[in-house]
Amino acid sequence: MWDKLEQSFEADTASAIDSLIDSLRKGDDPHQLFDAILLKWKFEKGLPLLQPTSVSDVPKEHKTEFEKVYIEAARQTGQRLIELGKISDAWIYFRAIDEPAPIAVAIDKYEAPTDFGEELDLMIQLALYEKINPVKGVELMLATHGMCNTVTALDQLYLDLTTEQRAACAELMVKQLHEDLIGNVRREIEQRTPMLPPDLPMNELLAGRQWLFDEDNYHIDVSHLNAVVRFARALEADSGAIDLAIQLCQYGSRLAPQLQYPGEAPFDTYYESHEHYFKIVADIDREASLQFFQQRLEQAQEQQDKELIAYVLVDLLMRIKDFPAAIQTAETWLDQVNEQSGFSFVTLCEDTGDMQALQRHARKTGNAVMYVAAKLQQQRQQ
Repeated sequence: MWDKLEQSFEADTASAIDSLIDSLRKGDDPHQLFDAILLKWKFEKGLPLLQPTSVSDVPKEHKTEFEKVYIEAARQTGQRLIELGKISDAWIYFRAIDEPAPIAVAIDKYEAPTDFGEELDLMIQLALYEKINPVKGVELMLATHGMCNTVTALDQLYLDLTTEQRAACAELMVKQLHEDLIGNVRREIEQRTPMLPPDLPMNELLAGRQWLFDEDNYHIDVSHLNAVVRFARALEADSGAIDLAIQLCQYGSRLAPQLQYPGEAPFDTYYESHEHYFKIVADIDREASLQFFQQRLEQAQEQQDKELIAYVLVDLLMRIKDFPAAIQTAETWLDQVNEQSGFSFVTLCEDTGDMQALQRHARKTGNAVMYVAAKLQQQRQQ
């Protein structure tokens, strides 16, 4: 390369810079490509050359143009590093310009090596902990680190994920746990029933076999089961995993009481409540399951429990697009809840377009400004 650079200098200086950039684009270590592209721009502008990436020596009238060149140089360098399989190095450049998409695509194509090491750890760090491609991160974690580590990692990041990312991660977790669990259950049954028909769903495997749970027996880590069922609340109605989540609940509800870790209301009856939740989302005997939550709401003694159950019910009603019922439930049980709790009656009315409910709420709370705003918005909608 050095001889070629010397020869290009004999022609003209611009040719030397172009020769340098061409060599770096074709080479195995393109980190200097970023500097070289900026060097060329500064040379053409007659600016200082010894710190090509520095913006401090760029006059104000050229800063906008320099930023554009900087971004393009980062893209080219990052893309070349991706082509060379140096994804974590490429992230340095794409992170600098806030463009994670090429890294997300590259990670999605990554296949875990058989000899786990630093490269795999870097991919998981980027995918999951940097949240560039969380779904791929969960997939890699499950394949290489097992369910326990994946549950812990996902629990830490879950609230920071988008709705779509949560749903996709939940689907992976449910499918893997269901596969592990049903395999374990089948193996125990086959010790007594060798000719067990293949592909039986969970409810048929469990039917008439309460002995599977004798002496507090279980077939999967119950803390993993608890966590994955909770993750599954992110699943959409068309997910192929929602029926599997129901099966996990049918298994969990048969565990000894001390192995069914309760949550907050209405999930204090953990697996029973979650099974009804998933059936509402999946439209399986929906009315009966809605009635289950309605009865829990009416029977709750503590105000905090009433609000928690009402919030879950409103969320479910919104998910199935029963907006009138969602508004009615919220008006009855949640319209006095402080917005700092995470629930907003105003947002609910905005999402459903129900400005009449918002006007009633404004009157009830004495908020004249909100009342006028709702009236004006209603006029716009007509």
